[in-house]
Amino acid sequence: MAVALIQFWLVMPLALYGTLMILLLAYVGRYIPLGVRAANASLRQVDPSLEESAKILGASWLTTMREITLPLIRPGLFAGWLLVFVPVIQELSASILLFSSSSITLAVAVFNLYETGYIEPVAALAIVNMVIIGMAIALAAKLGSGGIIRGGTREVAA
Repeated sequence: MAVALIQFWLVMPLALYGTLMILLLAYVGRYIPLGVRAANASLRQVDPSLEESAKILGASWLTTMREITLPLIRPGLFAGWLLVFVPVIQELSASILLFSSSSITLAVAVFNLYETGYIEPVAALAIVNMVIIGMAIALAAKLGSGGIIRGGTREVAA
């Protein structure tokens, strides 16, 4: 994937090689199927009669999406986000080919430090990586379960 992106963007007039944008394109291309699969599974579980009922009662498409569909698929969306976020933050194969000194990722920094023999900074960065992933999981669990602030009151899942 990284080699294909390099070959494609090197011949284009827009210079993306060595920027964060080419890393983002590589991550999206590689991990979008995981997120789409989780979102698709959540959407398939929503009964279409709920949306039809809202339409019959005069709700617009936006209101139906905001009040019915999104609250029902929220846990699946956050699960999909986690399925994408955790591997992306540890992704090395595309990052090592696409990074530059201005767009180095955490996984590349850990790899470079490990290869040069700096074990203590590698351990510290691994702990930072673990903390970031732990915070992402805690945030997704909190937001996915319905414990968010809405309309001035706090809703907590029973």
